[in-house]
Amino acid sequence: SDVCSSDLPTCDAKTGGNGCEECGHYNDCIDLVDPVGSTGEELELRECERYYFPLSRYSDYLTEALAKVAMHPSQRAFYQHYLDEGLPDVCISHPAKWGIAVPGKPEQVIYEWAEMVASYLYIGDQVANNNKTASFWKDANSQVVETFGFDNAFFYGLLLPAMMHSIDPDIKLPKAFLW
Repeated sequence: SDVCSSDLPTCDAKTGGNGCEECGHYNDCIDLVDPVGSTGEELELRECERYYFPLSRYSDYLTEALAKVAMHPSQRAFYQHYLDEGLPDVCISHPAKWGIAVPGKPEQVIYEWAEMVASYLYIGDQVANNNKTASFWKDANSQVVETFGFDNAFFYGLLLPAMMHSIDPDIKLPKAFLW
């Protein structure tokens, strides 16, 4: 069974890789304990090329930015754990036959969380164009509140903000996170 490899001593939940539904922590698939395929077959470890987003480089930005976001104390502790222990670099491509192909690498697809960054920025621009205003990601008068499940806290609170900031440093984080 695929078992979460979180550094939390209480988590030994089954997971499908990349994110644990029980503890909310990110994993890099290779870190899973006793992995098996989706139909129960034994897996063979193989070397492959994948692309990574250097989340570890955004620790200072996230520390400062998250301090301004309203959130539940347990959620703040979740993020602080990552900031204290060190942010992982996050795989943003996978060998697969489904998904959006990485340009020049047809055997690789873009990880869905990386795809979402582009869609969130696009939606902000479309709303701005329709209302003849600035994107709500940049408008000083807008107040974005993001709601998401605990299992997605790593992605919404750490990965997406850092990726959005890497694209455009003027993008602001939501006013509050609700889980």
